[in-house]
Amino acid sequence: MSQTYSVSTKTLLDLAERYRKRGDLESAICVWKNILLYDPYNVDATENLYNTMGVLYLLRGKPHCEAVLSAAWTSDGRNIVVVGSDNTLSIWGYPSGHLKAVFDTQDSIITSFDVNPRAPLIAVGLRNGEILIYDYLGYRKRTLRGHNAEVNVVAWDLGGRRLASCDSEGRLIIWTSTRKIQCDIYSYGDTIAKLKWSRRGKYLLGCTKRGIINIWNPKTGRTLYRFDLNADIYSVDWAPHTEQIVFSDSNCEVGILDLRHVSKYILGRHICVIPYVFWTNNNRIISVSWDGVVRIWDPNCRKSLYEMLIDHGPIVGASMSRSGRYLALAQLSSNVILVDFRNRRASLIFRFEGDIICNVGWSPRSEKLLVLSHYGKLGILNIAENRVENIFTTCISPITSLDLALGAGCIILGYADGRVALYDLSAGSLIREEKIFENSVSSISFNRHKSIFAVSSGLDKICLVDLALRVLYSKTLPVVGINVVRFCPTGRQILIGTSQGDVIILDGSNLSIISRASSLRGSILDASWNKDGSRFVITTRSGYLEIWDANSGKPRKTYDIRKCRISCVDWNKKINFIALGTLDGRVYVWDIDRASIYAHFDSHSYCVTDIAWSPDGAKLASCGSDGKVIVYNLIKKTYRTKILGQPVCSLSWIEGERRLLCGCKNGDVVVVDV
Repeated sequence: MSQTYSVSTKTLLDLAERYRKRGDLESAICVWKNILLYDPYNVDATENLYNTMGVLYLLRGKPHCEAVLSAAWTSDGRNIVVVGSDNTLSIWGYPSGHLKAVFDTQDSIITSFDVNPRAPLIAVGLRNGEILIYDYLGYRKRTLRGHNAEVNVVAWDLGGRRLASCDSEGRLIIWTSTRKIQCDIYSYGDTIAKLKWSRRGKYLLGCTKRGIINIWNPKTGRTLYRFDLNADIYSVDWAPHTEQIVFSDSNCEVGILDLRHVSKYILGRHICVIPYVFWTNNNRIISVSWDGVVRIWDPNCRKSLYEMLIDHGPIVGASMSRSGRYLALAQLSSNVILVDFRNRRASLIFRFEGDIICNVGWSPRSEKLLVLSHYGKLGILNIAENRVENIFTTCISPITSLDLALGAGCIILGYADGRVALYDLSAGSLIREEKIFENSVSSISFNRHKSIFAVSSGLDKICLVDLALRVLYSKTLPVVGINVVRFCPTGRQILIGTSQGDVIILDGSNLSIISRASSLRGSILDASWNKDGSRFVITTRSGYLEIWDANSGKPRKTYDIRKCRISCVDWNKKINFIALGTLDGRVYVWDIDRASIYAHFDSHSYCVTDIAWSPDGAKLASCGSDGKVIVYNLIKKTYRTKILGQPVCSLSWIEGERRLLCGCKNGDVVVVDV
């Protein structure tokens, strides 16, 4: 098929092809995925991803579908890196605020990251012990393997040539620019909570959780100094010109470690804990306590020069400008305070209404400040001109539910902002979209007999919607929190499960209530019908599996399987097996006739979000918040895994095909070959 590309797209396709020819498929996948951000229907990128991964992208979503954790400027001050709790890194252009790149190919949870101060590189530590190095200009991905436990800190030296990483078992590795291990150090089994390079890279400092500070020679790995402070260490910083370290600890003390004399000095105390200390280039020490006291110390005279009291709430973030003139403080009350040490003045310069600030940071090139909120709002403040340059949002409304309209050839998606969208399954194009609820869509179920959908809100409303997204019937139920809605196989009844434990059966044609009962086991998380609609199974938050009779509207059997912590359920339509997904990532197959577990798999790293039997009852698939889609062989008790890189919220078998339709929270909708 012939296709016309823009210059940038053609360049990226050529780049991906060079990576592929060199055997660097991980980098090629990064490029193809980013092409789909700019050109969602690019045939070459879609086909290459399908041929390489066995995954067909119908829709390519955007970051971030969950709360963001942190942000940092790149070394040139032209981009901003944002890390989200959805396990995604995104690159945003400055000052435009446009999305430039997304990296979501990691198969484990991000635990730490650091931006190289000289090169366009980002180091990412993962829970599985791997370290990823992303080149955000060349979309290149490299993997460093050396740790066997969770990597909790990564840190570049100021020259950007060496990377230090440490894990939860106390192992410290120093990597060279060629990805080789320069030093491999063990910290006596203690977990290292902080790493800090000295200004010239001569020393590497590590703080353990037990209050021990080790100073290493990064070239040889030799331990040069060891200080036991007998207190938890909250913050450390190197002196700019001397071999000294300032620290704050759980005793509310600010002290100095002098490596020349191997001695410790206590400068003074605060009333509250001190989460931040800084040693500025003009040889002043700044300490910031939780209660808003900013104190300035003279390290030569070892005394306090003056202090400033910041009102309006506790301090949850702090960042010192390169010049040492300004200190930016984030408060729990969503205020940003600028402390000007030259004029000895503190002033309110910004506020995020109704949101919590999680990060503030100065540009490495100018007096410009980024402010990031918990829900993804990012503001850029120009301090020199005293104005807000830009505010943009890095988060999207996530997909909450998905269902496949069998026979109609379309997909219906529900979103957290109450929207419902209908997409063509073959082309992946939007057919129509409507906002049905003011709050989140909690569940969707398709009635193949009448080609209508049952759509529920996260509060108390349920609607019947046709393929034109017209609301045919709407009903407000006397409940709070609808978690699940399921059409029975005949399409005549609708099962409702709520967070209060209500089990409601509605008429599938007009939403009138047929029966209502309550589970005594608490909130209902998921439900599924048997093959003929005579019975259904529900799972509760307290860990019980209940099988109900649909005609009487009463439970027939209850199984106490609290150890499983069930999150989702599906009843096999051919045999009396029930598949269970759990909050801790396990999958169980329950034999109803024998009232016992037939098989179990430790397959996911985190919560299983959906589970489904194939229409012929022979295969089982699950998806999870770890970004994995897994298909199980119950005879061999084995499974195969596809990694999508994004939290997967829902899946559905495409009838008559060996393929799965999967919806990710960030908006990715993919078809996975099984």
